[in-house]
Amino acid sequence: MGETPKTALHRFLNYRLALKQTSPNFVLYLAVPTDTYNTFFRRPFIQDALEEYQLKLLIFDPKTEEISSWKA
Repeated sequence: MGETPKTALHRFLNYRLALKQTSPNFVLYLAVPTDTYNTFFRRPFIQDALEEYQLKLLIFDPKTEEISSWKA
């Protein structure tokens, strides 16, 4: 079983902070399955957090392994 969205989000933020020290120009995206995006990342509070922390998302369908959208 994979990580919860909250755990993945915390790990992403910590990784992005660490990466900033070694590769400040590197653009990092958080890969999110479509169903997780629709059930968790569309919540108003989470949308505010995405904007506040300037998170970039790659939304994908895990069954087809295709990217459905990029949110920057």
